[in-house]
Amino acid sequence: MGNFAFKNQPRAALVNVAVLAGAFKAAIASHLSSENDREAYEGKIDATVAGFGPRFRQNFDEVCRRKLGLSTYDEDAQNLWQGLESLMAASCVDFTILFRLLCGIFAPIDDLK
Repeated sequence: MGNFAFKNQPRAALVNVAVLAGAFKAAIASHLSSENDREAYEGKIDATVAGFGPRFRQNFDEVCRRKLGLSTYDEDAQNLWQGLESLMAASCVDFTILFRLLCGIFAPIDDLK
């Protein structure tokens, strides 16, 4: 599974944000003459990067919830998602196609038991 596979998106996004933050810090360092100004901007960048992971995770969980058609994303939903994700990875199924096919299921839940 590649670095940017669906399952790896949270980690890949955080790496990308950290690299971008490093570029911003370098650009700021070359344009600000005051050490205090540089430290202040770098602190803001570090705080933004630190807040990115939890914010991304929350939004990623929301995407998972919607893909599964659930009203809440609790521990059971997370376990369901992780199990489905493992099956998809083991079978090398295309995630997009699988979720499109799942959208075509209109049977009431009782009919699926």
